Amino acid sequence: MGLQDGSKGVFNNNAMIYSASQMVRPQPVRKTETFTVQYLAEQELNKILFRYSNNIEDILPLTESQGWLFSNDKIVSADFYIQALFKVGGFIEPQELIDHIDRLIGEYPILRTAICYRAIEKPVQVVLKARSAEIRFHDLSNLAVDKVNETLENIMIADRRRGFDLEGDRLIRIGIFHTRTKEYAVLIAQPQMIADGWDFGLIFANMFKNQETNSLKAKMLNAKDFSFSQYLEKRGEQDKRPAIQYWEKLLTKLPINIKLPGYKHSDLPYSQAVSIMNVDRKLNESIKQVARNNATMVALLQTAWGIMLQRYNRTNDVVFGVVLSNRSARMENIEDVASIVNVMLIRITCPINMSVEELIKKQQLQLMVSQPYSFCSLNELQELSKMEKPLFHHFLNFHSFGIGQRYTDVETTFGVKPVAVNSFDYCNNDLGIYFRMTANGLEMEFVYNKTSFTEKQIALLQQGYLAVLRQIVQKPTIAVYEVKMPSIEQVLAADVDYNTEQQERMHFFETIDVFSKLSQNVIAELANSATSEYYVEGDSIIGEGMEQEKLLIVFSGNVEISRKASNGCSSIIEVLQAGQIISFESIFDNRESSIHAEAVIGDVTIISLKNSEICKLMHKYFTFSTSVIMNLNEQINKFQKLLVREE
Repeated sequence: MGLQDGSKGVFNNNAMIYSASQMVRPQPVRKTETFTVQYLAEQELNKILFRYSNNIEDILPLTESQGWLFSNDKIVSADFYIQALFKVGGFIEPQELIDHIDRLIGEYPILRTAICYRAIEKPVQVVLKARSAEIRFHDLSNLAVDKVNETLENIMIADRRRGFDLEGDRLIRIGIFHTRTKEYAVLIAQPQMIADGWDFGLIFANMFKNQETNSLKAKMLNAKDFSFSQYLEKRGEQDKRPAIQYWEKLLTKLPINIKLPGYKHSDLPYSQAVSIMNVDRKLNESIKQVARNNATMVALLQTAWGIMLQRYNRTNDVVFGVVLSNRSARMENIEDVASIVNVMLIRITCPINMSVEELIKKQQLQLMVSQPYSFCSLNELQELSKMEKPLFHHFLNFHSFGIGQRYTDVETTFGVKPVAVNSFDYCNNDLGIYFRMTANGLEMEFVYNKTSFTEKQIALLQQGYLAVLRQIVQKPTIAVYEVKMPSIEQVLAADVDYNTEQQERMHFFETIDVFSKLSQNVIAELANSATSEYYVEGDSIIGEGMEQEKLLIVFSGNVEISRKASNGCSSIIEVLQAGQIISFESIFDNRESSIHAEAVIGDVTIISLKNSEICKLMHKYFTFSTSVIMNLNEQINKFQKLLVREE
């Protein structure tokens, strides 16, 4: 299945195709043009003008819901985003869909918006004159049923790890996957930041108007009848005094320095890693038997986490953060589920002889009482606590808990049916645990800072949590003090030797031709300023059109480099291995990437260096400059050969 010659997208059996409308060249912006936002300092405005040039239509203040995300950035950051999967019965014409999305982007300014917040005092919305969506087509129709599920799940995981750069990325991604005759999976990802400005159900509007008959009417998504801003407004209209009184009481005499075992605060740059843990079938069944519904299960899982913290901290009083969705939302209107975010502080305190069963009921009551007061921001709670240190360094996320299904288990009908919704956050919190009750059972995704935790420490933490879960579901009447834990000394012993890691990085740079002639002192500086980035098979490391501010080097694993040709098909340029540099093309001007880099064949670790650091070295060392230019020339030659093959 495909498009006619000259069209913008195509289903392809062998390659993932990214397709979007061509950017319209904007008209120059007059220097005297004014914007809605008038409070930007000259330096801030110049930064925005330099980045987006003549493509700026207007600069707007944040909406109420956008401001709420920034005010709660210690647990839900500005990067919090929603990912939804749908099953579509009918025939999708790619070109018609692309044209329809182009019209939506023209009609809704939020889809042409970037959120600027780095290095400026107050974040703003920058509405662009022209911007495209990122659309991806792929053909999965030749896969076995179970393989379709596995493939879609891996694609969703890779998409979540990719996240969004609010300043540089296009803020809507759409994946169209042809799974069977007249059957498609549609994956839509967008930051919470833009969720209020439009309804992604509009993507499906009139999709089957030429296929419908009087006897066969397509089932579409319900229209969104409210917004997150309206929800916040209703909460804000309430008298805040009862909420303040409630939180003041809950925050009285808070425990100090509640930490996870092995946790170390680090001043090094945040370096993200992810570890997914699936609960085995037997434990899943036991959890379901103890928890009669999702609300009880959420309380159970939080209580188990709190007991683990209590035992490791040798106290009966602990606090941590949680993210929840509006539990009254209907699954039929999946946008309702995706739009409301509740952020709360959880405190678990109890006598040591209290039974776990009683403690779960107590925590379920706390959730019910706390939720109406969740309009208070974490900044307000921090102030009420009268504590100088942050209230917590990690959080549990239940925002999309209990609404995931296996794609092939959803009935295929003429129209659109929701399959699953996930939320994810790339904030710099040192640990976030994302809980999902999927068709395969309970899944926990640990997203952590590698400079604060080691991989082994996270694995031991997971095993400790599972140990608590097993005991409390096997015997809910067990007293809290009777719950046994793995030795904390074992976790602490799994610490990393940072000197060893530094030496390993230095040796790595010495083996790369472009750096090999630099002095030991310079290489040591490079090793100290470099950061590690972790990817799994299928992850997108660089997408075509993404702005690149870093030089990326393969530390371990394999990375496939491809480039989209003029006919819309992707061509593989090469597969890189350890020690090879992904691309030099953006080191001078942070330009948008012309290649797509994807992790293949297992796990991949990338070492990244800021382009500014590379340019400083080039200015200082002639031999290094020569080496970089030679490598850049080699890359250009590869691209030229690719163009020759196209012709």
